[in-house]
Amino acid sequence: MAGGIKEKKQKLEKGSWSDLPLEIINSIVSRLYVVYQIRFRAVCKRWRAADIQSKDKFPWLMGYNSHSCYLYDPCHKQKYTVFNSDKNRTTLLGARPLDSKHGWVLFEGEKNVVSGGRKCSPLFFYSPLADQIINLPAWREFSIAKATFSATPVSPDCVIFVTWVGIMEISCISICRPGDTTWTELRFQDNYRYVKNMVCADGFLYCSFFSLEAIVAYNVASQNWEILPYPPSILFMYKYLTEYDGSLLIFGKVVDGSGYRVFIFNRSQMDWFEIESLDDRVLFMGASCLWVPVEKGSAFANTVHWFGRYSYIRDVCREFIRKPVESDSSKVVPRVRGYEYWKE
Repeated sequence: MAGGIKEKKQKLEKGSWSDLPLEIINSIVSRLYVVYQIRFRAVCKRWRAADIQSKDKFPWLMGYNSHSCYLYDPCHKQKYTVFNSDKNRTTLLGARPLDSKHGWVLFEGEKNVVSGGRKCSPLFFYSPLADQIINLPAWREFSIAKATFSATPVSPDCVIFVTWVGIMEISCISICRPGDTTWTELRFQDNYRYVKNMVCADGFLYCSFFSLEAIVAYNVASQNWEILPYPPSILFMYKYLTEYDGSLLIFGKVVDGSGYRVFIFNRSQMDWFEIESLDDRVLFMGASCLWVPVEKGSAFANTVHWFGRYSYIRDVCREFIRKPVESDSSKVVPRVRGYEYWKE
């Protein structure tokens, strides 16, 4: 009996840290900031299987050039270099980011000449945290106008949507999934021109157009199209679509001078409802959108931050921030702040 206990004890003492159950490994990782998660995953092959989880309050910025790729933590003003492989560094060179979420960036690579003299663009996902690339079918149509995706590319639910302007300036849309070899073109119900916004939410792709005062929605599961009206009796000077807790949200400035208003779409009731607070969150809007929770009472709570290169956006944001925020605590009006892209 004593010999059996001693033998078990010796086995435990000889056990490797790499043999920890994956549940415990993920539990440890969930308590670390992103930069420490990356270092944690570099310890051994088994620990590399741990999921990277965002614990940081604010989004990180990614930059890249012909030499390296780096991440910048704006809160701690720290820059981290990603030691990407030579192959990945070459792939990123000259590539254009289209959308980002879930720690992945969707890129369009530089155009290459293929057989017949026709040019094509490589499309791919890149994860700077894992230095991993997932290739998609080459793009051989007209120039890409906008693109987005529904879920992390390692998920079976991931669908990539790309819009482009075809003949007679008519907007077209194509889709694919990771692992596909070709793109599938979808046909809008009508000839719409110039897609303004594309948002994936609750199993739908929502599109707004400069030429249409309504939202066009595509049901991924049923592959059907539908038309959604904007909130009734509201005339927006300009508006933007984004996703909020899995639902569609409209944020925009109204013509009547009452400032910015926010509406969320309830699909079960097929109706819009105005929201008066962002639930102590920060919304970062730009090429892609990101919601970040902050502590209640924080100066960042219920604010919207723009990242754009267009001067008129920054002018509008400065004009809005000069307006006083209502003191009534029962109605917290979202505030807007504008920023340019980060520059080195």
